[in-house]
Amino acid sequence: MKILNGKIKLDKRDTRVGNFVYTLEDNHIKVQDISLTITHRINRHIAKGQLLEMMLEDPKKYQNDLHNYATLMYNFLCTVPDASLYEDINKAVLACINRHKDVYGIKEDITPAEDAKILQEEKELHEAVAEMTGKVETPSESATPETTAETPAE
Repeated sequence: MKILNGKIKLDKRDTRVGNFVYTLEDNHIKVQDISLTITHRINRHIAKGQLLEMMLEDPKKYQNDLHNYATLMYNFLCTVPDASLYEDINKAVLACINRHKDVYGIKEDITPAEDAKILQEEKELHEAVAEMTGKVETPSESATPETTAETPAE
């Protein structure tokens, strides 16, 4: 999207929905309002990005959904939150995730073997991405509570 002489010019990768423009980039979907107050990107490979990309294939059919998403993000990004807002949003997000566990890959009954396989696949994916990008994480960047706990000396 470009603004020339007060007029919005859309590129072939742009889709305008109300006061918002979605742009398909190589690995992301960029969402911005036409006044350029906010801009954010969603990775096209995660569930939300894949859903938005599917909706952008038929923007007339999904116009309300695309507008509601962009409006929600605009409102959220332009709000100075307080502690109550954080709590309310976290509760609402968890409720949504629990309503759509299949979308998020959450399995109710998972065996230790399945869990180990999933963790190994994630580790391999993480390593492949690090190798492709040339970024090697330092221990503090990849630390989790499980990996930072001190183990007793034997």
